[in-house]
Amino acid sequence: MAHEREILKNTEAHRCTIHIEGQQFTGNYLLVEIMNIKLAGPNMDLAPDADPGDGQLDVVLMREDEREEFDVYLADCIRGEGNAEQWQVRRLKEVQVEWSGRHFHVDDQVYEGDAPVSVSISVIPKGLAFLAP
Repeated sequence: MAHEREILKNTEAHRCTIHIEGQQFTGNYLLVEIMNIKLAGPNMDLAPDADPGDGQLDVVLMREDEREEFDVYLADCIRGEGNAEQWQVRRLKEVQVEWSGRHFHVDDQVYEGDAPVSVSISVIPKGLAFLAP
């Protein structure tokens, strides 16, 4: 977690446009996290109500002007006291993100595309089925 705090101090925000169910959010973002699980890393409970089986994505947006608050949150996470309730989480079925950077993460994998990058993410109903033998 200390590593994340160092990254936060040295990272630049990227100009992003996020389309969420008819709304558009544009600004300089440090973090755009699209999740279907609660944790974004050890003790980083960014989406406390996330449920991988509910058919919803949980989106957390961290603007440049929230850098100091996010640093305090990371320090709290290190102590096991992180309070995810301070971040607004939007729950939805589909999101589109466009940003000025070239790198993005999917799970733990880093990808690089041509800048600007644009991705659409949606829930596939019944996209994962378990079959009994």
